[in-house]
Amino acid sequence: IDNLFTTYLVIGSDERSLNSSASRGNAQGSRADVILLIMVDKQSNVSLMSLPRDLLIEDPCTNKIQRINSSYTNNGCGTNAENLSAVILNITGLKINHFVKFSFEGFEQIIDSLNGVEICVDKTQREGYSFELQKGCNLVNGEIALNWIVSRNTEILDGQKLVNESGEDISTWKPMPGVSDLTRIQKQQQLILSLMDRIKNFNSFNSFFSFVNALESTFTIDQNISVLEATNLLWDFREIDYEKVNKLTVPTTNYRTENGAQVLILVQNVYDFLKSNDLVE
Repeated sequence: IDNLFTTYLVIGSDERSLNSSASRGNAQGSRADVILLIMVDKQSNVSLMSLPRDLLIEDPCTNKIQRINSSYTNNGCGTNAENLSAVILNITGLKINHFVKFSFEGFEQIIDSLNGVEICVDKTQREGYSFELQKGCNLVNGEIALNWIVSRNTEILDGQKLVNESGEDISTWKPMPGVSDLTRIQKQQQLILSLMDRIKNFNSFNSFFSFVNALESTFTIDQNISVLEATNLLWDFREIDYEKVNKLTVPTTNYRTENGAQVLILVQNVYDFLKSNDLVE
């Protein structure tokens, strides 16, 4: 089905530096924490399809059974992005035309350069001191946005917000039910679309290109496309009605491996999944 779509792979790498937010901790190496496909059909309709990082796959290079995020690695078969793209082709039938990779710090810097990004939530929520979002829409900086995306211990406000005379929060909070990698995917998609919508704020292509060019160090793109060409593609996306973009996650179910690891496995052929969503005939 690769001839039905032009497919762009967005990779969010969990690599961290000394500048990483303390709330996200330290991690050695680099894995694909966000794996998102932007699919554009012949009629220029746009769909987002996410692949959970805990999805169990067979690596076509090593023949190992492992999580898909572990396939984002350099080895004798190819580069990080090439190996991940090969896995995606195997399990979806989609050939990756172009890719872009962000680290945590790079994504934060882009958000801050746009003077923040809007995040909308249906309940007031927080995680420790890393973020607190009020019910409704919030304009937040890059650090808060990324903390919200990766949060695993989100709490929601139970009742009214209460503060004592010293300004301390004395409200009642309770764990948000159902927090998982699948709920994190919904956040990722919301944030990506919110960022893409900000392109409409630029008055001209030249001003947008200057903005992207100044942030070139925050992202990596494939060698088959220039920054100018990538900027042109993004500029064309400004006409999209982002409320109508299809937001999909490949269908999975929980699975426990023989060594006790909790992973996800596909429960439907991706072609059939796209067909059920009226994206292929």
